[in-house]
Amino acid sequence: MTYSIQSGKSIEEAIQKALNELRIHRDQAEIEIIEEPSKGFLGLIGGKEAIVKVTEKLETKDILNSIFEDDFSTSTFAREEEKKTLVEEIQPVEEKPVVEEKSIEEEIPVVEETSVEAELENNDISQEEVIVPADAREEAFVETEKEDLPVEEKNRIIEEYIAEIMEALSVDYTLSIEHKDRMVFVSIDGKKEETGIIIGKRGATLDAIQYILSLILNNKSDVFTRVIVDCSNYREKREATLENLAKKMAKKVLHSNRPVRLEPMNAQERRIIHASLGSFEGVSTHSEGKEPYRRVVIQKERKY
Repeated sequence: MTYSIQSGKSIEEAIQKALNELRIHRDQAEIEIIEEPSKGFLGLIGGKEAIVKVTEKLETKDILNSIFEDDFSTSTFAREEEKKTLVEEIQPVEEKPVVEEKSIEEEIPVVEETSVEAELENNDISQEEVIVPADAREEAFVETEKEDLPVEEKNRIIEEYIAEIMEALSVDYTLSIEHKDRMVFVSIDGKKEETGIIIGKRGATLDAIQYILSLILNNKSDVFTRVIVDCSNYREKREATLENLAKKMAKKVLHSNRPVRLEPMNAQERRIIHASLGSFEGVSTHSEGKEPYRRVVIQKERKY
């Protein structure tokens, strides 16, 4: 971790010296005041300069990359998956081809963008039907039969990698794992003042941990498993926030008769917006743009 210890007549002067040496901005630094300045007796004798320690903040993504760099450096699966967005839902790599989502045909008038604190959007995946000749059906069935990892093995993998991440972040935590059908729910809990770094800004770090775990599990198994990682019940609280936002913006659309574009969200959060307004009378929703800048547009429902 890069840091600089500097002294100066004032705290600000010492901080600026350290920032200049590290060549970073103030918002990229963690500042620790080692000693405050003093003027001494009558402002002449025994005066001391301020001493500060400025440390360059380490991005969580750098920590995660350093942990998992070796595991995926030679993985074909990882090279293909890393082209997707950070939190785009992972689809089975050995499943049949998917059909890309169609773009919106009608352009929406440019309106104000609404910033939010914050969706699970169902992207319908259509698959081509594969017709197996009658005399080869039995053989094809045997060849395509897949075997899933045992629950104990999945738990071991999850526990090991979560432990590596938490150790790197120096966070005390408790972990619970729940399996349901082909889904795994991983819950991380700890002190509120420490879990913030696990969640990250608008859940970005939590989504990254979820993405990595999905890659790990599905790279080691023939059967696709969907992984949901939560921390201190963040996702439930986030969902409630997004639902309230969606209804508030829907009322604004009806009042102003103008569409509203929300800020870019991940696929999971976009789904929440769509679902919460699915039965809201008078408005309709759709997504536009490309990842990672894809966003939800709320507009007045057209009547024909």
